[in-house]
Amino acid sequence: MKAFWIDRETNTAKVVETDGRLGDLYRMCHCRCIDIAVRSVAGREFEFVVDDEGLLKDKPMGTAFDRSGMPQLVGSVVVFAPADECGNLTGLTGTDIEVLENNTGMALMSDMTSRTIIIID
Repeated sequence: MKAFWIDRETNTAKVVETDGRLGDLYRMCHCRCIDIAVRSVAGREFEFVVDDEGLLKDKPMGTAFDRSGMPQLVGSVVVFAPADECGNLTGLTGTDIEVLENNTGMALMSDMTSRTIIIID
């Protein structure tokens, strides 16, 4: 299924194919403990799979920021469409991908580095 991956290790954002299984999500988030946070981007809901211990890492890096610039999620994230009625992750549609790409970009951070970020509602 299609997902949108913001990788903190390479500082890139791209559409990827994933099976959505735990091992794949651990690899993509560079961790061994994930959480799923429902957030909206441009009025559309998405499932953000994140490193559950991202704030505990040395130099945590914000990935998702609200419109006022406050960090909401840290570390690598894998974004999916809303879960189905059984709670399973679902793949992104073309419109979902367009919304995510239009709200993702580079930002100059306070430590004078550029990072890939996504803006959430």
